[in-house]
Amino acid sequence: GWFRSAVRVRVAAVDDRGGRMTITARLDDGEPAVATDVRYVDVTVSGDGRHTVTATATDRAGNVSAVADLAVRIDATAPVSTGTVDGDTRTVTVTASDATSGVARIEYAIGTGAWTTYTGPIAAPDADRHTVSFRAVDVAGNLGTARTVTVPADLSGPLTGNIAPL
Repeated sequence: GWFRSAVRVRVAAVDDRGGRMTITARLDDGEPAVATDVRYVDVTVSGDGRHTVTATATDRAGNVSAVADLAVRIDATAPVSTGTVDGDTRTVTVTASDATSGVARIEYAIGTGAWTTYTGPIAAPDADRHTVSFRAVDVAGNLGTARTVTVPADLSGPLTGNIAPL
């Protein structure tokens, strides 16, 4: 899965004789950090993207473990969405982007209605003016800021109601 903030990875080593170890840990292509006479070392992983923590342990006799790798994926940035109103068809088209984990879904609400999963252009439910809110959620679970657009009223139809000549 994805993490939405910095992650602390604990690299632990165990020797069959119970002694302390030398642990070498590296984050991505960075310089290795070496800790001596320990049983574990913590590595902080931060920043959006895909990271790899690589580690080995060496016992007092000089035996070196196999290399252990752990993939860590972080996306702390919310997706961004954009809505466009087509005044002729009275529809709203929403797009979204997320540079790290990708967009999981787009949601919208008309007026104060419930959030609904976006599947295509949103049509105004009637001839009245409507506010459409929309937002995106990325694969990591970050919720983008809700934005709104207004679909104007359809004034092309005949006037009805209390209408009298002047």
